[in-house]
Amino acid sequence: MWVRLGGAPSQKVVLYDYHPSRSGAVANALLSGFKGYLQTNDYAGYYAVAAEQDMTHLGCWAHARRKFIDAQKVAGGKAHKLKNKGKKNPHCHGFT
Repeated sequence: MWVRLGGAPSQKVVLYDYHPSRSGAVANALLSGFKGYLQTNDYAGYYAVAAEQDMTHLGCWAHARRKFIDAQKVAGGKAHKLKNKGKKNPHCHGFT
């Protein structure tokens, strides 16, 4: 599923497109002529799309969050593990 947000500030539009592939070629076709920000996961195909079409590529927050969680675990050691044992982050939505 591909989701695009656009439109005038007073009249936002959300477009949904389905394609069985997540390849850069599909993104290139869907975003032809678009100028702005492209937020994606770290799949390499999207870097080329952003560069070819003069977009600003933004990373995925869920992937960035993982690195902070990993660092927190290392920094906290055993005390962190005991304190948070069995707790789930309600803001995570399965992206741990």
